[in-house]
Amino acid sequence: MAFSIFGLAFLAVAVFVASCIGVRLIEAYLHRRAILDVPGDRSSHDEPTPRGGGLVVIAVVLLAWTGLYSQGFAVGVWALIIGGAICAAISWLDDLSHLSPLIRLPVHFGAVAVGLFWLSGQGLVFQGLLPPWIDLALAGLGWVAFLNFFNFMDGIDGISAVESVTISIGLALMAWLVGGPDWQETAAFPTVIAGAMAGFAVWNWSPARIFLGDVGSVTLGYLLGALLLAAAAQGYWVQAIILPLYYLADAGLTLMRRALRREKIWHAHREHFFQKAVQRRLGHARVSAAVLLANLVLVGLALWTLVQPQFALWALLAAAAAVAALMAWMTGRLARSL
Repeated sequence: MAFSIFGLAFLAVAVFVASCIGVRLIEAYLHRRAILDVPGDRSSHDEPTPRGGGLVVIAVVLLAWTGLYSQGFAVGVWALIIGGAICAAISWLDDLSHLSPLIRLPVHFGAVAVGLFWLSGQGLVFQGLLPPWIDLALAGLGWVAFLNFFNFMDGIDGISAVESVTISIGLALMAWLVGGPDWQETAAFPTVIAGAMAGFAVWNWSPARIFLGDVGSVTLGYLLGALLLAAAAQGYWVQAIILPLYYLADAGLTLMRRALRREKIWHAHREHFFQKAVQRRLGHARVSAAVLLANLVLVGLALWTLVQPQFALWALLAAAAAVAALMAWMTGRLARSL
């Protein structure tokens, strides 16, 4: 069974509707149970807001992926489904009772270890430059880092919806451009994430009525990390770096600064570039819209390198410049330099 373009569009619309309706329904449940994100000194919000909308998003994504797998698509994806369920379970417990990192991290590594069964069938992430066992180990470490980066960056209205949708659309369009007999099947998996997170964005755009919670952000980082690593293993290293570059840069640079100051990097803070933008009163919607604009540039550059691979280095430099300009705008340095 293969999807047509119209089949992919129908899939996206179906998961969008399911996610949109489901998130609205769970919002009332979270209110009744008082599962709320209460603002604190390090929060970017002013009102208590339900957290846990990711329960619906992840349920929709994993059920849809299970349906795709049952049709014979992406053999071995059962490992990702199980790993995603593990991440969702521990993260939901964290949303309810704030678990210690000493509990969360080993479970993250366990979920990634399960997912590596699938990734090992996609090829070598470092393209044969390293022995296979080292390749797989480093890919696993990067995967754990990425899912935590994604969680750290989920701090204002709409930002993770923007990031998830644009990365997923980029991956789906890559599958289309690369072609091959199975491109529709390859595109179907990120299409599901794009549709589900677009449905969530209806209720999460500023002012947000509901947040993802760790159950959503950690698990989305896990699933998107898997798809990006698979792209790298299939030789699309440049594209796998460009698509999530803003999140990688903001989270990476912020954590590096905090580590150099010997701060506990897993503690909540307000030092990410997007948080500084909100502190400058730019507003959640405006900041997330700026991330959307920059990410569309990144998607365009990633696709350009598929058509013109000889310009890969220039595309990387242009992507870095776009992200640097975005973060300079967030901190106000761009305006001061003009």
